[in-house]
Amino acid sequence: YMPFSSELDWRFAEWAVKDGPGQNATDRLLSVPGIREKLGLSYNNMRALLQKVDSIPDRVGVWQERSLSFRSNPNDVYTIRFRDPVEAVKMLFADPAFKMEIIYAPKKVY
Repeated sequence: YMPFSSELDWRFAEWAVKDGPGQNATDRLLSVPGIREKLGLSYNNMRALLQKVDSIPDRVGVWQERSLSFRSNPNDVYTIRFRDPVEAVKMLFADPAFKMEIIYAPKKVY
């Protein structure tokens, strides 16, 4: 969850950025006495959170963009954005931070 201090720290950041109530409301929530300490958050306001997000290195390559349409509705054009999945897998195997997280053999999970 680097550069975040824990899974909860990362999940709160993800919520605040993707689904949150906005910068002012998030700042007010983070200013409630004890909330950051109880949740173990590594930022004290939305600006610091966004700076932390921006510090994440782009290790998986550049975003690519393609347009897609179907014969049944040729006027409906969809834009898809993606990264090279082979480069993403290479990054996972090369990053020592994931050394203990990657499983190389089948595993039965109940």
